[in-house]
Amino acid sequence: MKQSFLDNLIEENEFPIIFIGSGITRRYFKDAPTWDDLLEILWNETSPTKNYYSVYHELSKESKDEFYIYTTLASKIEGKYDDAFYSGKVKLPNLTLEQAHKQNASPFRTRIANIFSELQLKDESSEIKLLKKMLVKARFIVTTNYDEFLENELDKKINVKVGNQGLFSTATEFGELYKIHGSISDPNSIVITENDYKKLKIGDDSIE
Repeated sequence: MKQSFLDNLIEENEFPIIFIGSGITRRYFKDAPTWDDLLEILWNETSPTKNYYSVYHELSKESKDEFYIYTTLASKIEGKYDDAFYSGKVKLPNLTLEQAHKQNASPFRTRIANIFSELQLKDESSEIKLLKKMLVKARFIVTTNYDEFLENELDKKINVKVGNQGLFSTATEFGELYKIHGSISDPNSIVITENDYKKLKIGDDSIE
C-alpha cells in the first residue's frame, strides 16, 4: 500500500514546513473580516461621497482580477484614511497626530491592527489544541495573517520574523514563524496596498 505524505514524514522523522493563510483568522475568531469586509469598514470610516460597492464596480470594469481590485482599493483608502485622520475626521485611541508625525506611523495600518487586535476567539479549544500539537512539530511556519494567534498559541516560544527576509536562507533555524504580510505588533509592516505587494515582490527577487 502506497504511503501518504504524512506517513513518510513520520517514518523519516522529518519536520514539515507549514503554510497558514489568513483564513485561519476567520476560522478561530468571531466576526473576523474578509479582505472585502475589511476594506469596506475602512472606506466607510473616511466619510466617503461614493459608496464602497460603486467604487468596486468601477474598478471591476478595468479588471475582473480580485487581487487587482482589492489592492487598488486599499491604495485609494490609505490616502483617504490618512487625510481623514490628520484632519480630525477619524480618531484612533492609540495614535495621536504627534505620534503619527514623529514616529512616521501609518494611521491606516494602525486602524487595521486595531481591528484585528480586538477580535475575540471562538470556543474551538479542542481543535486549537490539536492545531498546537501540529505547530510545535514544524521546522518553520509561514503565514499571511496579521494577528498574533499563532505565536500566542505557541506561548511566545517561537522566533517571530515579520516580513520575508531570510525566508529561503539555508541558515533558517528550527522553530521560526515568518509573518510575510506583516503583524499587528508593527502596524507599518502590514501588507495590503498595491505598492506593498510590489515591495514584497522586490524582496522575493532579492532573495533569489
